[in-house]
Amino acid sequence: MADWGVPDWRDASAYPKAETTATREWWWEFTRRRPDYRRLWQGAHPLEGETHRYAPDVDEFRLKFELTLIHDPALALSDWDLKFYRHPKNYSRSPRELLAERWSKPGAEKAAAIAEHRGRLAEDEGHLLYNFDLSHPLGPQLEQAERYLKLVQEELFGKVGPRRPRPDNWTNFLRVLDGRDAGASLAEIAVVLWPGQEKTPQSARDTFDAACALRDNFPI
Repeated sequence: MADWGVPDWRDASAYPKAETTATREWWWEFTRRRPDYRRLWQGAHPLEGETHRYAPDVDEFRLKFELTLIHDPALALSDWDLKFYRHPKNYSRSPRELLAERWSKPGAEKAAAIAEHRGRLAEDEGHLLYNFDLSHPLGPQLEQAERYLKLVQEELFGKVGPRRPRPDNWTNFLRVLDGRDAGASLAEIAVVLWPGQEKTPQSARDTFDAACALRDNFPI
């Protein structure tokens, strides 16, 4: 069995906590536990002295995992690292780049405008400034803004539902994923995760199923 660098699933203190873990860090913790991601890492050609590898199909890999390189799933990555490693699905021609390219600014001014526009999201991911011309009717502008913002929202976070999952149970989600990988039974997991609460193996099964769903489709 491969050593994926995860903690002992029985030790809750070794896992990320909701109050101190950034969203991108949660995303990586679940992504590095994906079986398809681990298989891709194992099948990719190793680079001597490097903690990353190149995907056979870079575009397909970026669309699926929103990374340009396969980073070692045995390593924990910080939010700072992920800010540079992780890229949106349409990174090469993103909606915000396409909008910036329409701006009628020459040469260096256009490049500066695009850089500034990217920087706004880089500084505070999930927020975007949008300009309206109050000297013109708002209806068409609002329609255009809605179309554009939906494109950027899907690019950054995928399909956003009415509410985003809360990370309160995500520590247990990681533990149950690791427990099952380690060969623990559902009954054993129920005893360790909820001592003295008389939880059944079905509770562990439900937690495992929810953990798999989040792991394979993390809402970021």
